[in-house]
Amino acid sequence: MHRRKCRKNLKVLDINLNEAQLTDSALVRFGVPQERILLLQKGTSTLEEASVIRDFCLKKGQLRASVISDKFHSGRAKALITPVLKKEGIKLTMLGSPSSSYNEDRWWESESGLIMVNNEYAKKLYYLLN
Repeated sequence: MHRRKCRKNLKVLDINLNEAQLTDSALVRFGVPQERILLLQKGTSTLEEASVIRDFCLKKGQLRASVISDKFHSGRAKALITPVLKKEGIKLTMLGSPSSSYNEDRWWESESGLIMVNNEYAKKLYYLLN
């Protein structure tokens, strides 16, 4: 189901959850104890999120962090987050999840897939140049 359609369905049911909250709900349904889940809902870019994760891990004395992102985004995210955490001795586990808005194997067949590919390549170029 596409994200937009899913969000519309949730709005109809008067359920206002963001993606992090939906992920939390799914993890609990799949058997992860609630007390083992922490959602860090800060940052407007991958690099900002890396800093938020690093700061949290340092504050709590955590030496490992797991990040869940869609499969297509996870490679770039891992490349950006790993160095930030590695400097502090924090090990990153990156988990790629399938997109709910397009098929990664046939991304060119949907507008969502085309937009995602365009955005990812633009972001990779941006980070390469900066």
